[in-house]
Amino acid sequence: MAKYDFIILGGGAAAFAAATVASEREAKTLMINDGLPLGGTCVNVGCVPSKHLLELGFDHFYAGRSRFGALTPAQGALDFKRAIADKDALVCGLRQRNYRHVLEALGNVELIKGYGRLLEELR
Repeated sequence: MAKYDFIILGGGAAAFAAATVASEREAKTLMINDGLPLGGTCVNVGCVPSKHLLELGFDHFYAGRSRFGALTPAQGALDFKRAIADKDALVCGLRQRNYRHVLEALGNVELIKGYGRLLEELR
């Protein structure tokens, strides 16, 4: 088994902050991630997708309601499958740009899929 200076459990934003600092210090680093794809909760199932869908709902709602009497509102149909596909494409692109590409640029950080656990008490 390879020897590492630093081991990171998880692949979210905090893990990438740790990996960046480890890389700056030229520490041979292992990142162990399973569960959510790279990026953690915010980019995959939290902040990014929810705000995207909220903005879509905002535009859809207000397209049919104008504050001005001179405008005739036009309520367009919502293509739900397309809305989800667009959200998924946004998340995938961010995951690639903000996590996968960053990880590739950090030459001394290796990523493996799995779970980590401590087997002995650290001293």
